[in-house]
Amino acid sequence: MPDGNPYRGAVEQALSAAQLPAEVVREIGERAARGWVRDQVEISRTGIRTLDHRGYFGKNVLAMGFGNKLCFGMQVDFEPGHIEYAILYEITDERGQTDTAMVPCVCQNVAVLGERAEEEEDTPKLPEPASWALVVLVLAALAWACRRGTGARPR
Repeated sequence: MPDGNPYRGAVEQALSAAQLPAEVVREIGERAARGWVRDQVEISRTGIRTLDHRGYFGKNVLAMGFGNKLCFGMQVDFEPGHIEYAILYEITDERGQTDTAMVPCVCQNVAVLGERAEEEEDTPKLPEPASWALVVLVLAALAWACRRGTGARPR
């Protein structure tokens, strides 16, 4: 990502130039101005992912404003081990389409990521709270059955 040439325009200018819907441009612009954060992402050679690793955007950036330019079809190409962090904005428009943008903390470039993130395939899935309750119930039943089974029995 071109961090040597920070974006010089307003968030709204970059998002408008990337042809996002006006309502999305306005909403993300307001949130950015007020410091409202949807989430944060880490950007690395392997892609862009949320800090909890539940959302993955891949390595492609649809559009990015830097300097006085807007470039389309960029790809993350960091050195191995290099990580940067960004603020994530996600807005669902009136048609139900979710548009996502990020603003890296170091360079303040505005990047359009497209729709919402996919879950990473290699991310371990944690059971839902109801699943935990079921696991505890089964373990309790097994413990009770084992205790009952070890008592002295008449022959």
